[in-house]
Amino acid sequence: MREIHDSVGSTRESRTAQRFARRASLENDARVRVLYALHMIDLRVGAILGCCLGFVACSSSSSDGTNGGASSAGTAGASSSGAGTGGANGGGNSASIGGGGASSNTAGSASGGSSSSAGPTVNEFMGLNAFVDDDIAKLAAIGNVREYHDWTWNDGNGVAGYVGYPHSQLSFSLFDGYWDFDAYYTGLTQKNVLVFPCVEGSVSYLNNAMPPVSAGADATDPNSYQAHAAFMYQYAARYGSTKVDPSKLTLDASQKVASGLNVLPYYEDGNEPDATWVHADGSFLFTPEMTAAMASADYDGNQGKMAGNFGIKNADPNAKMVLAGLAGAGTKDFATNVKTYLDGMRAWASAHRGGSFPADVINIHDYCFGPDPFGTANPKPGLSPEDCKLQDLMASLVSYRDQNLTGKELWLTEFGYDTDPGSRLRAPAIAANSAQVVQGQWLVRSFIALMASGLDRAFLFVSRDDCTGDDTKCPNNAVQFSTSGLLTEKGDETPKTAWYFLATFRARLGAMRYLGSADSGNANVSIAKFYDASANHGAYVLWAPTSTAQVVKAYALKLAASGAMLVTLADQSATGTEQTLTPSGGSVSLDVSETPSIVLVDGAP
Repeated sequence: MREIHDSVGSTRESRTAQRFARRASLENDARVRVLYALHMIDLRVGAILGCCLGFVACSSSSSDGTNGGASSAGTAGASSSGAGTGGANGGGNSASIGGGGASSNTAGSASGGSSSSAGPTVNEFMGLNAFVDDDIAKLAAIGNVREYHDWTWNDGNGVAGYVGYPHSQLSFSLFDGYWDFDAYYTGLTQKNVLVFPCVEGSVSYLNNAMPPVSAGADATDPNSYQAHAAFMYQYAARYGSTKVDPSKLTLDASQKVASGLNVLPYYEDGNEPDATWVHADGSFLFTPEMTAAMASADYDGNQGKMAGNFGIKNADPNAKMVLAGLAGAGTKDFATNVKTYLDGMRAWASAHRGGSFPADVINIHDYCFGPDPFGTANPKPGLSPEDCKLQDLMASLVSYRDQNLTGKELWLTEFGYDTDPGSRLRAPAIAANSAQVVQGQWLVRSFIALMASGLDRAFLFVSRDDCTGDDTKCPNNAVQFSTSGLLTEKGDETPKTAWYFLATFRARLGAMRYLGSADSGNANVSIAKFYDASANHGAYVLWAPTSTAQVVKAYALKLAASGAMLVTLADQSATGTEQTLTPSGGSVSLDVSETPSIVLVDGAP
């Protein structure tokens, strides 16, 4: 059940403050603190109603309470080699069995996960939301990166008197280089991580309007989005694969002149335009027609009809655009809301673009909230991916994509769980398993379910917690999304248990593709199969799909291999612990718990 009962007000404002504080957490830079203070003043008097700087997610409202969005940034992927025991920077194993670690050529591939008929590798599939001031190495152990990025940062950053488009003076290195996006994107790319910005929000010279158009402009006309489309052109010109004539660049005099840096293959042009929690009447922040119009401008300058330098495709023909992530808000169930919104966009594209849909990637968000309404004291916890029917839900959207948007990738760029005991999105402590352990269990199992559904990529929410400490220090930690991080708060950033579980999963299986499920013969045991055909290494992943601290003792896993290696996910280890398994009578024996176990084999599983 994906239920969220919307509540506009202090909770929305606190969530916005948390998100901006994450992005502006450079504690020693006075200018950032001033910007943060100014931003908070803006929030209290603005029309955003405390939800977000642009499209940033808070939660989605529906009559049956479908989905709750959150937002932040992406992650990074494992780097090239797989030495020794298969560390966080690359897979591999001390034994020859199942060396399916994070290989060098997959994580940062610009091609979609569906580029192979066999589906994406684990490296290609896994990702997370993150920030420019996150530790790149810790991101790189988990997967690819969706970086939350406010448009205004590069385009005036709220400075008084800044004129903006058509006289923009863009900056890509801020605060004397403390935020250097060239270095951030290049650093992740060098680790074979696919990174892309989620460009969100508006700018002061448009009065922070959402949609970001001039007063009185028609928000269903692509020409109304010239400022936004020009910015997207400039971003792709700098970071795409194509060199652009320097005369077309609109840079601040302090900035290095550069184009064709070849570090960003994808660009997302917003976040949760289908939000229904911003306007008092519950209407969409952007109607489907508005989202389609802005996407058309941002994609290719409305098929080149906009005279000038607009849209990512006109700067870099190889660039791909990710549709602003849809929260699934509306009056019906999540899947129906998403499909109906996309139907509206498709209708606009048919009427105005000859049917050409203005995005390469369809992008959605989904969270497995517990059943209690928002604001309930001591709410019930979130639901496991199995109880949430996550695989089936995503498979229904894959089917919609296959039927209606053939050739488009389908990504889930937000999902996750909190660890605070007061959150309705929490992974609860279960028996001897702490909330951090259960968060790790559910996230690994979610990634398996999402690969099984047919999605092309998935990005969990989020890199780090808002605040780490007791209720006195962190009074808002019970607010959903506040403790969804894999790391503790900024300035500490200690890996939580889930970070170790996911780093191990990726390090061990990075080059493998999801092969399907296997019949376990036991309702309390689920089995997924993975295989790297080029190396002829495979793996079984086994777990109990329950939430009761279930352990199936001495389960007999049938396999044809002559030997096997058991990898157990463990806190404080980025590669897990190993145990050699010797088959007897065509099977190996192992205990199966709610924490997934990996059995590596030579050959196909």
